[in-house]
Amino acid sequence: MKRFTKLRQPGAIAVLAAVLVISGTMQKTFGQNDQKPRECDSCERPDREDLTTPSPSLNSARGFKPHPNPRANFYDNRQGLRALTHAPGGGGGGAGGSTQTAPHLEKHGSASWGHVVTLAHPLRTDTPIFPGDPPLTINPWASIENDGYLLEQVSFGTHTGTHVSAPCHFVEGQKCVKDLPPEMFIRPAVVIDVRERTGINPDFQLSRADIRNWESEHGTIKPGSIVLLLTGFGDHYFEPSYFGTAPGLSAAAVRWLMRPVAQGGRGAAGTGSDTFGPDATSDATFSASYETYLAGGVTLENLKNLDRLHPNGDTIVFLPARIDGSGFQTNVIGLKR
Repeated sequence: MKRFTKLRQPGAIAVLAAVLVISGTMQKTFGQNDQKPRECDSCERPDREDLTTPSPSLNSARGFKPHPNPRANFYDNRQGLRALTHAPGGGGGGAGGSTQTAPHLEKHGSASWGHVVTLAHPLRTDTPIFPGDPPLTINPWASIENDGYLLEQVSFGTHTGTHVSAPCHFVEGQKCVKDLPPEMFIRPAVVIDVRERTGINPDFQLSRADIRNWESEHGTIKPGSIVLLLTGFGDHYFEPSYFGTAPGLSAAAVRWLMRPVAQGGRGAAGTGSDTFGPDATSDATFSASYETYLAGGVTLENLKNLDRLHPNGDTIVFLPARIDGSGFQTNVIGLKR
């Protein structure tokens, strides 16, 4: 009775009447007499291709024109989203879209840092190529003007530019890049500055005694470190003379660095340099690299800005693609304490 009592109100009666009128109209239009629904004579249904095109009004508001290429539409939408999230008060970063400071890591050998330094040279068409290696080519594949998006085709050897070399580069059966554990790519950095000595003997080999003298001033090398030579040759990376004379580590020094601490060594994880390898040009057998790989370590080559790191206590990060190969180009950064 309560339900029907409410229907006695004048407003409720009017609503019920309107519902009945609409219901009757719908039965006339869509009756159960197998008639097809009446189509709108003045309406045109969009084709499937039109459905992939963003709304013109939405594109106009973002400042982009619709493009017939689906990938171009995706890029338009993504750019519009970036414009919204990076606008003042938007969703990108903190207040006003500002970037946040670097995280603070503390446990299990990780490090805190105050500055981030790039240690990798840009990969471009005039990148110096080690004699005998494949050439580097960067060719346009698609352009925004013609295709609505930018895409390049790149070809180069796996040891081109700033790169990491895995143990299988010299030692058969050792790990390649894809086999390296993730903790290999975040390591304590040790930078030994030999720039003064290169002026006297540009292809000298750093000895174990030299490293022990360095430790007396800068502290003992931590296990798991990447030991890097700062020679100053990285300043001449794009010059024709780059693959000339260069200093490096002696085989005996690397053998000691890579030896486990329990056996009297330093337990290093790898070696590197701002030249084209940890080997001096006076070492025709590349013994510094060989000793590094034989111990399961990696080498980092063609680095830059090593002078911006502390001799001891910073962190190096390098992240190559997980390729099934002996090395690969990698971005390298230093995290300064």
